[in-house]
Amino acid sequence: MTFAASRAAAALLIACLAAPVLRAQVEYYDLEAGRPLRVQDAYAIERYGWDVQAGAGTASCSCSCSCSYLLDIALAYGVLPRTQIEVTAPFASSPEPAGGRMSGLEGLGFGALYNLNTETLSLPALAVGAHVTTTAGSLAPAAPLLSLEGIATRSWPGLRLHLNAAATIGPDDATASASDRSRWFAGAAVDHAWPLRSLLAVAELTAERPLGAGGAVAWSAGAGARFQAAPQFVLDAAVSRRFSGDEPAWMATLGITWSFAVRALMPVHP
Repeated sequence: MTFAASRAAAALLIACLAAPVLRAQVEYYDLEAGRPLRVQDAYAIERYGWDVQAGAGTASCSCSCSCSYLLDIALAYGVLPRTQIEVTAPFASSPEPAGGRMSGLEGLGFGALYNLNTETLSLPALAVGAHVTTTAGSLAPAAPLLSLEGIATRSWPGLRLHLNAAATIGPDDATASASDRSRWFAGAAVDHAWPLRSLLAVAELTAERPLGAGGAVAWSAGAGARFQAAPQFVLDAAVSRRFSGDEPAWMATLGITWSFAVRALMPVHP
């Protein structure tokens, strides 16, 4: 092997070894549902990439000063080009009407997101998604729920706009978590990135009707940020206000995402 060929082979090996880390270094630019706000962008994680997401949320009702807590854990995988699948496990603690608290799993979830196209000058990036919430857990719905969503992302210099719309198929939910699930949801968000600081700021406005019978439409607004704390770790935080609906509340979220790749699952090129 010549010296030039040896250098080329070494460079290729280094690029392959660094690929998972390089992918993770731009993770702050991705908006996932709940990371840090409800609205997400139209892009799936890269093929063969893994994301472990953990976020805690707190909702304080202004009328009663009671608080609900949520620990949302998700594992996402880029199974195909522009396609990700995920498993979610939301653990919640909510006050009971008669006093005390009820805590448990809100229903194990399984979802998929498919990015239909790359954004062009004439067409925004579009994506479709589906999510199934099962009856597993003490705070899970009484019957499985299927949520379908459509997502659009349009970029301009220094600014991105995201539009989300979703609907849930299934019976009205009578559990304590019904107010956190939506019969339908619509939202818009704008974000701005500072690449040299690995920082993304986002603001959103959303409207939704709770899954519980007779729930009033709730409007919310919030702002948050994502920060690349390390090559494979992203921190996110947000504050939002639900200012209409059955239970106006302040909400705060704090989360972390760990991005990595499993080399044994990646193709080997000769």
